[in-house]
Amino acid sequence: MPRRIPFRVAAGLALTGEPLAAQLGYSFGLVNRLTQPRGAPATALELAAAIAANAPLAVLATRSIVAGGADWPAREFWDRQRSLIEPVFRSADALEGARPFAEKRPARWGRRQAR
Repeated sequence: MPRRIPFRVAAGLALTGEPLAAQLGYSFGLVNRLTQPRGAPATALELAAAIAANAPLAVLATRSIVAGGADWPAREFWDRQRSLIEPVFRSADALEGARPFAEKRPARWGRRQAR
């Protein structure tokens, strides 16, 4: 936790055993959504639906970039990112991304690899 929130806050929580209040976690970026009591399941499903509405190959590539990118050396960042993104741009889903907009319909993703 000392890497994610101020050291003194992390030390205070660790040494006292006090739970981290949701609002405080949100203010430090540890929590990305706050809900009303008992609202977490519905909010989690909304977030999952928003993610699931995107192209699966793009979601997987983005997740890999977000998860690993912080640890990549700056001189390698763009090359590593490119190696993850290029297959997405060569996929059939890349074509599908433009069609629904033009045809005014929902996208039909399918983890479709290269065209």
